[in-house]
Amino acid sequence: MIITILPSHQSIAARAARDIAEAIKEKSATNSSFVLGLATGTTMDPLYDELVRMHKEDNLDFSSVICFNLDNYVGLSTADKNNFCTQLQKRFLDSVNCKPENIHLIGSEPDFNHESYEQLIQAVGGIDIQLLGIGGHGHIAFNEVGSSIDSQTRTVELSERTKIDNGKYFNQINKETGKMETIPLTAHTRGIAPILEARRILFLANGHNKALVMRELCKAGTVETLPARALHQHPNITILADSDALSLFSEDMLAAHTTLDSSERESHIKRHAFHSVSLSTQSTLEVLLPPDFDFYDPRKMDIDEVFNQKNQTHLDLLAEALAATEHLCVGAHPDDAEIMAGPLMLSEENNWLIIIVTNGAAVSNTLNGVYATHTPEELTKLRQKEQREAAQCANVPVIMCKFPSAAITGDMGQNALQNTRKTMRDLLQLMPKLRLVCGHNPLDTHDTHISTFVLQCDALRSLSSERLSNITIWGMEVWGILHVAEHRLLKLPIETEEKLSKWGEMISVYKSQIAGQGRDYSQSTIERARGNAGYQTHPHGANPPPALLLGVELTDFIHNMRFCISKISATMLSELSEHIYARTQRLYLHLPTPGTEYKKSGNHFFTLPEDASKTTLSDTTTLPLGTPI
Repeated sequence: MIITILPSHQSIAARAARDIAEAIKEKSATNSSFVLGLATGTTMDPLYDELVRMHKEDNLDFSSVICFNLDNYVGLSTADKNNFCTQLQKRFLDSVNCKPENIHLIGSEPDFNHESYEQLIQAVGGIDIQLLGIGGHGHIAFNEVGSSIDSQTRTVELSERTKIDNGKYFNQINKETGKMETIPLTAHTRGIAPILEARRILFLANGHNKALVMRELCKAGTVETLPARALHQHPNITILADSDALSLFSEDMLAAHTTLDSSERESHIKRHAFHSVSLSTQSTLEVLLPPDFDFYDPRKMDIDEVFNQKNQTHLDLLAEALAATEHLCVGAHPDDAEIMAGPLMLSEENNWLIIIVTNGAAVSNTLNGVYATHTPEELTKLRQKEQREAAQCANVPVIMCKFPSAAITGDMGQNALQNTRKTMRDLLQLMPKLRLVCGHNPLDTHDTHISTFVLQCDALRSLSSERLSNITIWGMEVWGILHVAEHRLLKLPIETEEKLSKWGEMISVYKSQIAGQGRDYSQSTIERARGNAGYQTHPHGANPPPALLLGVELTDFIHNMRFCISKISATMLSELSEHIYARTQRLYLHLPTPGTEYKKSGNHFFTLPEDASKTTLSDTTTLPLGTPI
């Protein structure tokens, strides 16, 4: 199995589109139809965009192309954005001249006829080129772990892992119906056996989140434990991947499965390696830094000044910022810190530092307009620029670790996970004045947010018990704060119009995310705060308890999943992390009423105290910490 390495997701798309275009033209020259097997998912989006471009600009003719697809959820209407038929039509088929009678897609109706669908494929001569991506646990189409190489087209139950991975597209309120969307439990899928009947397979993989499964694909094992291994049996498969997708390959694996020469293999391995860096010439301070690590201090650096791990001046500035930090905000993505803690940064005079954990590239599929066409590399640079601009507004230094999301969720394997944890531990060890850590809520439903919170807990756990006893953790909402403004009054502890406008400015620099949300929530939030609450003295006095620092009454604070622990200990952090990792499904997007347990068979959740509405979070030790159900 030989893999062609290309420099970016966009270059993978261009190469695949070129191969498809050549095959279409070859068939057209003999007046024959070309049969294309379509796949869905963010891996395929740039490919379809390129095919559409080739049709419009290069006159690529799809009139003789017959299309089939691989799979679909069961029970979604054609108006549902998650229906694969709808996605393929909007992304690709509506923009090319493929004849309607030549489009055959697996529907979402429960009684879809699998046998007739396969007979139709055979009637047109079979699939010429089948597009394939790979799921995070090695599935192809919806052939989950446990599928055999002889599996046929059928209805399957979705695995818990797939429901977690794909749940981010569903767990939200439908704006039209007002009802919670939930991921379907079943799906229709072509089986592995008929997929392998295609004359050629174009297999695409990109991004760090595919690194672990691509490494496992090239190891010995069974199809049942990793369904994509069935592709080893295909005589005509082209595998296109970017460097990130192969970031966990050893030099021996690169030699066996790619065409890189020895110097190229060495360069590839170095590009994905962490480095131990001495932060000061005056001491032995060291920290393990990822290759793309970025640091910006708006008080001492130009906004366009590129951080260089070999520049001692930059390392000294980093060491100074760490040593001075009293209040730390840890966010998963660029934009998280300013949204959840912006008012605190503006209202508190203590030394703040922002740490952004991931590169933010994994959310490109959620963006609208011009941002939807960005490659992950372009999006990472854009979000880094936005983060620097926001830090400049807050006048707070920012560290951007730029880990791939898959590295902190464990999807890239133990080596990557341990490296990210080592970096976070090293950074916190160098903050002797740290008193407050403001981060994500452990009851959040977002995988990367939860993983970031656990990463933060692990780093704190490495500190001495004496230091831990003086640190308080706040778990905050992120975009939820902005959505709350649509429904409730916000009494922000910001005394002046200038500070209120500054918070809006901090949020509004994230134009890529505002595009993804579909509206400028920064402005709607600020306007509601201005119109409903003004800048009056907070009802709880000049020093409100932590729960009220964003001005929401405690009952609302609880229902919006905010969280506080003071007087923390390593044992408490371990317990909390274990509870989070023990969950196999996402939490629902609301909490139960006080005194009731949030039960789900086989999962660990949390219990709110009976008197939650009367609790003062500034005094609490554990709110809410429960026991496994």
